[in-house]
Amino acid sequence: MTDETYWDRLSDEYAAHTPDIIGETVHPQGPITMDDVIGFLAGRRPRT
Repeated sequence: MTDETYWDRLSDEYAAHTPDIIGETVHPQGPITMDDVIGFLAGRRPRT
C-alpha cells in the first residue's frame, strides 16, 4: 500500500486542534429510559 495512514500521528494532530471538553462525564448505573432522554433534552441533569 502506498497511502499508509499513521494513526498515532493523525490522532496527535487532531488533539492539538480540538478544544478540551469542559464538564463532567456521567456514567449511568442502569439502562437509559425515555424519562432520562426527555430530561436530557429538557436540560435536566441525569440521574446517577
